[in-house]
Amino acid sequence: MEHDIAIIGAGASAISLLAALKEEALAASLSAISIALWGRPESFATGEVFGTATPEHGVNTPATMLGLTETDPVAFVRWLEGQGRTGDSYPPRTAMGRFLAQSYGRLLGGRQLDVTEMREEAVDLQASAAGAFAVLGAHGARASARCVVLCLGAVAGGGLTQFAGLRGYRARGADVGPIDGARVLIAGAGPSAIDAFRNAMAGGAREVHMFSRHGYPPTCQSAAPSYLPSQFTWPTLQGQWRAGALGMKRALVLFRRELREIGPRGEYEPAMTRLERDGLTSCLSYLLQRARQAELPVQDLLVTTRPYMHRLWGGLRIDDRRRFDHEWRSLWSAWRHPVPIVVYHQLLDAARAGRLRLHRVVQAPMHADGQFSIRPLVGRSVHAPVLLDATGGAACVDADAMPLLRALHCRGMVDVHPCGGIDIDPMSLQCRVRGRHVRGLFALGPVTRGALFSTNAQWFNARCAAHWARWWVTEAACAKRAGPGAQAR
Repeated sequence: MEHDIAIIGAGASAISLLAALKEEALAASLSAISIALWGRPESFATGEVFGTATPEHGVNTPATMLGLTETDPVAFVRWLEGQGRTGDSYPPRTAMGRFLAQSYGRLLGGRQLDVTEMREEAVDLQASAAGAFAVLGAHGARASARCVVLCLGAVAGGGLTQFAGLRGYRARGADVGPIDGARVLIAGAGPSAIDAFRNAMAGGAREVHMFSRHGYPPTCQSAAPSYLPSQFTWPTLQGQWRAGALGMKRALVLFRRELREIGPRGEYEPAMTRLERDGLTSCLSYLLQRARQAELPVQDLLVTTRPYMHRLWGGLRIDDRRRFDHEWRSLWSAWRHPVPIVVYHQLLDAARAGRLRLHRVVQAPMHADGQFSIRPLVGRSVHAPVLLDATGGAACVDADAMPLLRALHCRGMVDVHPCGGIDIDPMSLQCRVRGRHVRGLFALGPVTRGALFSTNAQWFNARCAAHWARWWVTEAACAKRAGPGAQAR
């Protein structure tokens, strides 16, 4: 049997795509879209992030932004209320996993979707002369489809994989396990590093030393955003475009104007001053106090860019995107992905007790005599028997963690984007190799990070899913009216 669509990956992006396809099929009176849904059995219909989480892992995006479709953005909030979690803005990821699984079950009802579950990891994709694809599973399963959508999540690999196989090294997302009394190094300071910190503390770590190239501290979620930008806004950016190519230089001019508007009210410089002068406890205490008072204008500024940052990103030249990645993304991520207050309390308590420290390092960590070590910019080297890699991975499509991407790259069916993940056409979500579209092959979600800036946000992936589903159903409906022999491109 040849399916209409093969969706590879069965996490949040894939469930959003199924929901969008069902909505569009209902509107177009289209029935029985044949879909082969591929996913690892242990995280089928939940995905790796939500399906393998533990109760101490919380979401880092407000529940109001975790809906599956753009037509019903508060579906998750409504589900939480039905579970007795009214007002829970940052619930555990396990709750989101249950919501995804139940939503998937409901999507299977009705005549619009005919889903064949392939509870197996897809490891290869072969194109036929007729333009269809054969998807091959890790244990011998096989299914054909006229088009394929990759919903693979974040591209794994990169990071500190030079330590793979060494005792005490844990790759991103790996189970930390019991580490009673051990000193632990954590590479990174973003959301993944916060997860690693909580895992290490739950495992009995004596000390946790987080480190990164820039040494930015995590920031705390504001109780209620209160600052609205006046300079770095979408209308202003559009005005700059009308005057000519925007570019990073003009965008940064507007951004710096906004920072001048904020002036002494800003929390960034005082926080960094406290970090450098008085230490981590003072910095975290200051940001927590500002968060409770809803006085975090720099954070508010970055959060308000969510709806249009991907449009700005798409208009930048590739060298500007590389410059942003190198110079700004770490700061952007730290201030744009704040930590919920309840988790921030845990960070602060650990810092006060001397169990959490943050370092800016001048070189990559090293390993000798069974110990990992880092050399901070200030202070002595730190040695530990355990290193947790929370760097977030890299643009490595040849990593062992994603055999399908490695196979597609070898076959010349996907290309690495210079800023991460694989290259796609931002308008059609179609995969590109050396600028040429690959017929019938599409991708959405974090795997497209380099082309679509906001892919770590579920609301954005739901929007992309709706966009693609609308296009596909329109094509399919036209082909159906055209009669036998016609099909969607």
